[in-house]
Amino acid sequence: MSGFLAVMRKELRHVLRDPWSLAGTTLGTVLLMVLLAYAVSADIEHIPITVFDGDHTLQSRAYAQRFVNEKFFDVQCWAQSDAEAREWVRS
Repeated sequence: MSGFLAVMRKELRHVLRDPWSLAGTTLGTVLLMVLLAYAVSADIEHIPITVFDGDHTLQSRAYAQRFVNEKFFDVQCWAQSDAEAREWVRS
């Protein structure tokens, strides 16, 4: 703990002696946070998918239809078999 306090005292003396270094490091950090927040976008939309309804019930068709109505997914294929769905996913 005494080592930590020694470093804190040293840094405090440095900041009091040169306040521009504190301003520079603070503004630099804020600038980096703003740039990274702008650059890293987590908006994922229009993911190509293949839908295979092996159940053929009203509930399964309604569930599959939800993917069509979403902006996040683009249904590329309504597969008629499991093999066809796997082929679309591989291609």
